[in-house]
Amino acid sequence: LADATRMWDDDFSLTLERKLGDEQARRLFLRYSSAYPESYKNTHTPYEGMQDLAKLELLDEHGQLAMHLFRRRRLGADGQPEPDERDIRFKVYRYGEPMMLSAVLPVLHSLGVRVTDERPYEIRRGDGV
Repeated sequence: LADATRMWDDDFSLTLERKLGDEQARRLFLRYSSAYPESYKNTHTPYEGMQDLAKLELLDEHGQLAMHLFRRRRLGADGQPEPDERDIRFKVYRYGEPMMLSAVLPVLHSLGVRVTDERPYEIRRGDGV
């Protein structure tokens, strides 16, 4: 029952504390706690939020990019998370203006990638960045 009533932000804060320690977790939580839109929170775990925060923290100039290519994890027959061989994800992080999918698609297509879905999110930190 307690797990069912926990909020995403509570778990996000706990995830940061476990990974980074109290002081740094508190600083980053204040910076990002209201940055993630509800649509993001509904489709991403707090752990994924922490991973995305790490990529976002690397960006400090307008137009700068970071990327993340990974296999989505699912529960295996033994109940443990394992990579899903058929579900490969590619995230692009950009500081400043949004990236247009029409600009990215030709590059991905030339690499043999077939894009089946797009989920853009605007992450606006508490400090206005």
